[in-house]
Amino acid sequence: MRHRSIALNPADVQVRIRGGIRPGDVRRARETVAALSRLAHEPVLAARVTLAAAPGRLEERTAEAVLDVQGRLIRARAAAASTRAAVHLLGDRLRERLLETTRDWENLRKRRRPAA
Repeated sequence: MRHRSIALNPADVQVRIRGGIRPGDVRRARETVAALSRLAHEPVLAARVTLAAAPGRLEERTAEAVLDVQGRLIRARAAAASTRAAVHLLGDRLRERLLETTRDWENLRKRRRPAA
């Protein structure tokens, strides 16, 4: 039986900021990661996002997320010209990682299923 995932609220997503990051980008990052937490195959215990603006390089912004899915860390990272674009790419990559992890977990369960 598949575990029922527990989606996070945006307020549950911890955000670290390095450099000049707008509050709207912080809110968008929280909402994106919280929404994607529903894809996890097990409860998401914690989520952390780091948004950074490279010092002296306004054209490079990075977004990184780490989700603790029942003790397994799922990571994704993206860089773009704007924080908004970096968060969007981060969401795409995090979605891929979560779906890959779910498929891997389901395949592992099928291999371990006891013979009837």
